[in-house]
Amino acid sequence: MSGAGGIQQGPVQFTPATSIKEAEVFAKNNGVKYPEFTGMGIEQANNFNLALSKVPTKAKPDFVANGAEWKKATDGIIGRKKDQWYGASSHTISLRYKNEVYLSGALEGDFQTIAINARQYKTIDSISERKKYIQNKYKEQTGNSFFLNTNGKFLPLHEMGHTYSNKKYLPKKWEELSARWHKETKIDLLKNNREAFAEGFADYLGNDGKKLPSYIKDFMDDFIE
Repeated sequence: MSGAGGIQQGPVQFTPATSIKEAEVFAKNNGVKYPEFTGMGIEQANNFNLALSKVPTKAKPDFVANGAEWKKATDGIIGRKKDQWYGASSHTISLRYKNEVYLSGALEGDFQTIAINARQYKTIDSISERKKYIQNKYKEQTGNSFFLNTNGKFLPLHEMGHTYSNKKYLPKKWEELSARWHKETKIDLLKNNREAFAEGFADYLGNDGKKLPSYIKDFMDDFIE
């Protein structure tokens, strides 16, 4: 398991890369079929790979890129203003990956993808600062929190949590548990049971579950393989 203060080294041996190409090789060797870290920056790429070293196989996406490359490869639309998203996850049946068939055609299949907003948020700290700002503004307006965690280090784990629940569907029991969790904490992102799972997944693997009530930790113990 991880240790206090953030994501720690997991079952996969992780050594920070010194170049984007090296980071892409690590990702490919550890379960990401089509990593595209162009434009992401080495800090963001290493943070993604550190998270990748922690998660089970079902949480590993087929494709990861910054927002611009993700749009090219998936024809996807984020649907939010550039400063209003940090990461995104999606499922697609068609993928244009530049190192394979970017111009000549598309890969056909069943692909789980993750986008990281590295153009707007170039560092982990910039994500943390923005989330803290939003958290404070939201509290002023509603009296509630919005995020469970504002630490930008946990962003890749959050998105991998979505990938995991896309592959291993959440049981009915989770709706009941996440509703209880929201009611007790007044953290409004937890209203959405899929977002609640991604937040819980990130804290469970990145923070030893320190912010999770015992019944959520117990669920993660049983559900995460």
